[in-house]
Amino acid sequence: MKYKIKKTIEFLKTKWLLGTINFIYYYFKIRKTRKNLAYKYIRGNGIEIWWLINPNPVDTSLAKVKYVDYLDEETLKKNYDNELAKDNLQKIDYICKADNLDKIASDSQDFIIGNHLFEHLDNPIKTLIERYRVLKNGWIIFMAIPDKRRTFDINRERTPLDHMVLDYQQPSEERDRQHYLEYAGIEYPDSQEREKEAKRLKSIDYSIHYHVFIEQDILDIVNRCNKHASVKFEEVYTKHTAKNKADNEFIIILKAKK
Repeated sequence: MKYKIKKTIEFLKTKWLLGTINFIYYYFKIRKTRKNLAYKYIRGNGIEIWWLINPNPVDTSLAKVKYVDYLDEETLKKNYDNELAKDNLQKIDYICKADNLDKIASDSQDFIIGNHLFEHLDNPIKTLIERYRVLKNGWIIFMAIPDKRRTFDINRERTPLDHMVLDYQQPSEERDRQHYLEYAGIEYPDSQEREKEAKRLKSIDYSIHYHVFIEQDILDIVNRCNKHASVKFEEVYTKHTAKNKADNEFIIILKAKK
């Protein structure tokens, strides 16, 4: 018995140590990669949408950022249990949804940053078209997006392009319900429990991962928009942030051509 307990403790220590190393590498390597890319590509006046407790680093001598969320600061702070997160929350300049930037004028922004946001959107195509509207000619979208193969979404099917086209052309409550069921199914394999959890999440408007992607899926959406919508994006950069197995995101940078 003592031997088993000893081996169990050793195993837990090993797992904890590896997990800690991976987390540290993940955080600092990814943040450094985001910073280097932002310093290279982000200039002028722009916006960052979502994830305002961990804003993307920018060169403040060259770029001025305003912050966007669909909730006000007071509501957001209530949603964060961690006091440090509350303290680090950026001041919100515009309250509007990612697919309806109605507070922001057309052709007014030099850049748009949106990290770990695209997967939360129920209408990605509409969102890209809206971002194109507010961008100036020749300026950029900067997106970090989780790779479903390296997150808790690993067992979900990649969202087909046709599905996202339908979400744009024919928004559907039933299709949205299926998204919630998929998301709830990550933790609740039992169908009744899954249905109950999906209803709960929907009732509080919880921000789930509506869709799940790898890099090519995003590029397929962009190409679809270029062909069938009144937009033109040029791919500037697409790459994972790190080689370590703890890396779970890729970055895509697009340039608006008008």
